[in-house]
Amino acid sequence: VQILVRFPPSDTVRGLDGLSNRGRIFFDRPRSAFEVIKKTELGKDADIHLIDTLASCDAVVTGPSTICIDAAFFNKPIILVGFDGYETRSYFKSLRRYFDYDHWQQVLQSGGVQLARSADECVAYVKKYLENPTLDSAGRQRIVTEQAYRADGMATERLAEILLSYLD
Repeated sequence: VQILVRFPPSDTVRGLDGLSNRGRIFFDRPRSAFEVIKKTELGKDADIHLIDTLASCDAVVTGPSTICIDAAFFNKPIILVGFDGYETRSYFKSLRRYFDYDHWQQVLQSGGVQLARSADECVAYVKKYLENPTLDSAGRQRIVTEQAYRADGMATERLAEILLSYLD
């Protein structure tokens, strides 16, 4: 197994700064295309890199991030990390609170993700998906349908049509 640790494009990840690739663990630090306008906006090269990464991975393990929707487009198994490592944190300082937000409920109820509540559970889900990556595939398709409407590459055109209709 190789592990790719993908950093958020504009966030600082405490404790992991300065780490370099180690054996089968690779660190990926995407660069923002717009350092001044919007630091989270990626350029075409970074988008292509993300596409290549998702197309070739076997599973995606992530915290509360929209990368799970991207992974669903590629029908990749998705494990959500809903625990704080080996620390015990209060609910309001814990990662797990994010999964109680309303906008996560459809994703969690889709049947397309597994929410790991401990390190052992996370490892078990990874093993399960590596053995059978088709598990929960129908739920991942549901994520794409519910969260992205259509996977046809025409979102900009649909948005432009709506905006233009208001000018008439």
